Amino acid sequence: MGSSSLRAIIVYYLTGFISRFIDEDTYNVLVNEAGLHLDHRTNLANDIAIFEQTVLPGNRISKKYADVPPKIAIEVDIEADVAEMTETGYIYKKTRKLFDFGVQKIIWVLTDAQVVMIATPERIETVNWDKDVEIMDGNAFNIGAYLTKKGISIP
Repeated sequence: MGSSSLRAIIVYYLTGFISRFIDEDTYNVLVNEAGLHLDHRTNLANDIAIFEQTVLPGNRISKKYADVPPKIAIEVDIEADVAEMTETGYIYKKTRKLFDFGVQKIIWVLTDAQVVMIATPERIETVNWDKDVEIMDGNAFNIGAYLTKKGISIP
């Protein structure tokens, strides 16, 4: 399924932002709906996944889904059929599965609500997307400021 132009530009912004600070000797960053194999017949995908190289070293990157947890997973909107549950239910269910797999932090950017949800195993916080949100190591992004800079206005 294709992405909206808004979702695509947000993923582009976040990927570019991460590439400016990430230590590529310490982390591998996978993008473009990177697949995760959690268990037998249980697969998920992330828009952006940041892996420690000690967990996913270069010699484990292959044509298969990663079978180890990223340190941080970033999602922009929901690209799944949620007919059987609410969007909120889907978000919480996927978040729980990722935590159970070992992910340490999950960031959801929700364009309809114009919010960012930051989830750790201890806490879930939702902020307006015009606030600074830390990805890691003091590096914070701001979706609202970026969209304003690009001349993008979302009603």
